Amino acid sequence: MNRTVLVAALLALSPALAEEGRTRLALLGAVHGNHLDSEAWGVDDVVARVRAFRPEVVLVEIPPDLYGEILARVDRTGFATTRDDVADVTWIRAFPELYAGVLPLRKEMGFEVVPVSGWTPEASRDRDRFWKGPGREAPYPDRRRVYDAVRDALREIQERENVYENPDFVNSRHYADLRHLERAAWAAAFDEGLGAGGERAINEAHWNHVAKALDAHRGKRVLLLYGAAHHYWFRRELAKRPDVELVPAR
Repeated sequence: MNRTVLVAALLALSPALAEEGRTRLALLGAVHGNHLDSEAWGVDDVVARVRAFRPEVVLVEIPPDLYGEILARVDRTGFATTRDDVADVTWIRAFPELYAGVLPLRKEMGFEVVPVSGWTPEASRDRDRFWKGPGREAPYPDRRRVYDAVRDALREIQERENVYENPDFVNSRHYADLRHLERAAWAAAFDEGLGAGGERAINEAHWNHVAKALDAHRGKRVLLLYGAAHHYWFRRELAKRPDVELVPAR
């Protein structure tokens, strides 16, 4: 093969080679306890999409320091794990898509699970202190009225879309944009008093864990299974990463 032909062949291959080095990421929106009652977006439906994507790595909404305890509990019962089985385990009882879905599925499919929640005891303390104290009312009444108006308007849209029975809507950019409006109003109203439990602070903490996991697993098929309310933040940050290709959840 002469040099001209070799260069032409390499140039033709270079986009494919570059593409091969990118992380393919599917962002899947969880609705937590509502999975237990939903006919269209139940735990089995989440599992079906995980199977279809065939991830090598799944990033989940669990604080890293709690992961070992949670995994040990879930591994005793596998897919049969119920809320009662994990009722006394910190955090996980609110996430059926994890304790009855993804965590047991990892043994069958062989993917790695990485805990990427930035939630901390400090965030919990700051939220409890704020909501149980006078801060929840004064000096926030005007801000709260603005937030309540935004929330009520968006609730009408979500009810019209039957959000918990419409996984394509939950996983859409449109839904992320609507939640962004709501969460921005919430942050403007309350973040000043919420400390580590504020909207900006907690999403930054979540994203820091996600970003580190993406750096550690470059070029793999990664599923990020997380509460849909956080997706507006993740979509914005993922758009800044040319090394990540966002795969449609469908």
